[in-house]
Amino acid sequence: MTLVKTDPETWKPTLKASKEVKDQENEQFKMEYKAELDEALKRKRMCNNNLFKAYTLIWERCAKAMQNKLLAQSDYEDEIYNNLIKLLKSIKEHALNYQETRYKMSIISDAF
Repeated sequence: MTLVKTDPETWKPTLKASKEVKDQENEQFKMEYKAELDEALKRKRMCNNNLFKAYTLIWERCAKAMQNKLLAQSDYEDEIYNNLIKLLKSIKEHALNYQETRYKMSIISDAF
């Protein structure tokens, strides 16, 4: 998983223009462009709504201990709150950081 947000602006279509002056062909291009643009804007709205829903779903599924760790981060309010990608990265960072639960003597011996 790359944990990179896609750019919805890349979904926007481009308007084609006829090289020869053909009003009928240009009108068809305009109609196709309008339909594709409507679909791209709908897709963008759905993407933004789903990102928010995914954030709340993942937050609710986190254990209270994990939520407290995330809330304790200094950049939680500025960067992580309502940002799905940053939330997932922070969860991954805390979940893979098992140093705090390891036996202290093994940490010391690993350091040597």
